[in-house]
Parts: sequence; structure tokens; C-alpha cells
Amino acid sequence: MLRLDRIAAADPALHDVSLTVGRGARDAVIAPPGAVAALRDVISGAIRPRRGLLEFAGRNVTDPGMAGAPQHAIGYLPGPTQPAQDQTVKALVTAAARAHQHRPPALHAVEVLAASVIGRCGLTPYADTPVSGLPSRAWWLLDIAVAVAARPQLIVVAEPTPRLIGHDRGRLLYVLGTLPEHVAVLTIAATAAHVIGLARRVTVIRGGRSIPPVPAWHVSARLDLRPGPAKEQP
Repeated sequence: MLRLDRIAAADPALHDVSLTVGRGARDAVIAPPGAVAALRDVISGAIRPRRGLLEFAGRNVTDPGMAGAPQHAIGYLPGPTQPAQDQTVKALVTAAARAHQHRPPALHAVEVLAASVIGRCGLTPYADTPVSGLPSRAWWLLDIAVAVAARPQLIVVAEPTPRLIGHDRGRLLYVLGTLPEHVAVLTIAATAAHVIGLARRVTVIRGGRSIPPVPAWHVSARLDLRPGPAKEQP
């Protein structure tokens, strides 16, 4: 589904990175914070690789004129943009469910899908609440709902725990567990603790280069690539 081959970006945090995410995969990348941000930007098309190949669904999206992978096919957590503060949770999730469809779906089907996603994300009490009125712990849940409602082929979760802790993390695991089998999830984080439970296979990036992936249980839960004193090795 998603393939990066010898990707190098202007940012030295990505110098030689190869990665493959198949249909239905639960993969993770553990990398220094600069590489986390650069990798998300390369996948989204926000920055263009200086070298290498990026493919999505068998299509080379690094060709001139291409703006990264087709954005309707990928959901991002946290969301790439801030929603309008006066929009309600129901309106945002319904708009996501309606968008990017090959043909306009029936309004009733959209409303049913939106209500289902809102319920799975634990947002039913806030369905008619404007974004400005949401408690801070609900922001991540709203990002999850909007991403899932759009029915993407791939969900990219970048640094899942600065705001996502405790019960909300369990909610994310529950929602991802209800996705159709073909939907892949790629988690990108600077510490192994942030990907526990979210991935079955892990690729580590060090010095701008990727190390071949290993099963998640091979990676120490103490691996931490954030700046600071020497950390645990994988």
C-alpha cells in the first residue's frame, strides 16, 4: 500500500529511509522527533523528497506534479488542520463521512456512519457541542472520529501520547480494532512506549537511516530517541 524506497529529504533527519506498509498492517516507526515530523510531511506531500521513491497503492507519488499520496486515502492523527471552532462534533464527523466519496452517498447512510463513529469514539455526549466547547481531552477523540469517518485506506498516527493518555489511549486502541481488515495503521513516535499495543512490526530510524523492521516484541519498551542522555538500544 505505502512504500518508501531510499527516501532522503532536505531535513538531515531523513537521509536514507526505506519502509513498506501493507494492507491491514499495524506498523510503527520509532525515530528522533525531527524524523517523526519529516516522515509525516513526506507521506502527506507537505515536503517533497530530495531523493528516493514514494509509492501509494502502486502509484509513484514523487513524480513532478504529484502532491504526495491521495489525501482522501489517508487519515492523520492528530488532524492536519484545526477545525472551525463554531462547528459541532456531529457536523465535522458528518462532513468527513460525506467527503471524498466516488459518488454522493445517501444522506441517511452518512448520518448513520457518523453516529456510529461518534459513538465508538466516546463522543456521543458532545455530538451537538461546538469545538470551542469541548474539554481538552476530547480533542484527540475528535481527531480520531474525523479520520475514521472518512474511511481511509491508511491511518498515520504521529506521536500518539502527548495528549492521548489513559482511557483515551484505550479508546484509540478500541476504535482501531473496529476498522475494516484492509485498513493499515502506521504509528510514528520517538519512544517505544508510545507505540506499545499499536504495532506488530517496528522500523527504527537512527542517524537519518532506517534499520530493517523487526517484530514489535523485539524492541525494548524503554527505547527512547528523544534528545537527552543516552537511551536504551533496541
